[in-house]
Amino acid sequence: MPVGLTVILHHGAAVDIITPANAVQLRQAVMDNFLNPPLEQVILSGERMVNKIKRRKSGEMSGI
Repeated sequence: MPVGLTVILHHGAAVDIITPANAVQLRQAVMDNFLNPPLEQVILSGERMVNKIKRRKSGEMSGI
């Protein structure tokens, strides 16, 4: 295999030989797919918690 080429295998998928620049783009796309859903869940969880706290505090204030 020529220097500077990369072979990507993914669970029996077809083998593609790609250049290093494309390998970086592919790796970034794959990492985005892996990282975004969990990160999105963490962010949404945090937002829900903040909203819950805000509702609780506004309820306490209205009871004064």
